[in-house]
Amino acid sequence: MARGTIDESRLHNEVKGKEKTAQNIQWTAPPEGSRNHNGEIEALYMEHLKQVADAEHAECLALFKAVEFAKEEDITHCIFEGDAMNVINRVKKHGKDLSYIGHVIDEIKKGCLEFSKVQVYYVNRKGNAVAHVAANVALEISNRCLWYDNFPVNVLEVAVTEII
Repeated sequence: MARGTIDESRLHNEVKGKEKTAQNIQWTAPPEGSRNHNGEIEALYMEHLKQVADAEHAECLALFKAVEFAKEEDITHCIFEGDAMNVINRVKKHGKDLSYIGHVIDEIKKGCLEFSKVQVYYVNRKGNAVAHVAANVALEISNRCLWYDNFPVNVLEVAVTEII
């Protein structure tokens, strides 16, 4: 999602106990109670972010927007994913972040305190293809877009192939 979009619908995806290579990275169902265990997209939010310094900044802003979206939608149990390991590690780290994106990291941490349950995970880009496609779609839009159904066809096609 380094292209400045938010895909709040993605799931926790790790291959535990294995070296992560392109062959063994695949979508896996999230922990119980977090969302649709069939892999069906329940909501998709996209926004073309402007004035982004670099990929890390874009990932950080995307996570911030995802947290804000979840709060606006009164979601109380959240799983947030990103493919920028530095951003995920900074969010998980205790204390104030003094980096150039530290103010956004601190806002993400503060926002996460408002959820009953929240988890933040690193997901390899190959295991999160829907987010990558959604990021490319977001480059083509000028406003924020939110879907609960009738998702963009190219996003649905990737979601279906991920769960097969």
